[in-house]
Amino acid sequence: MPWFFFDEDNESMGRMVTLQELKMVVVEMPKDKSPGPDGWTQELFSHFFDMMGWDLLYVVEESIILGFVNGALNSTFVALIPKQSKPL
Repeated sequence: MPWFFFDEDNESMGRMVTLQELKMVVVEMPKDKSPGPDGWTQELFSHFFDMMGWDLLYVVEESIILGFVNGALNSTFVALIPKQSKPL
């Protein structure tokens, strides 16, 4: 039977995110990764979670309720990295 038929899975997908769950995710994110388009790294969110945790939770919950992620949060920069030692 496919996974989406399990009531437990459906229930967990529909419930609200807690501040503790969000903090766990932020702390467990890979460190020393390149920043996103806004320049903010995981270390910033982890270090200042006590100050900005409720705001982050609000953004997550708003995305769940509305059914989409705000365009500004869903942007990406693509950088081409040449595989040669001396690119043309």
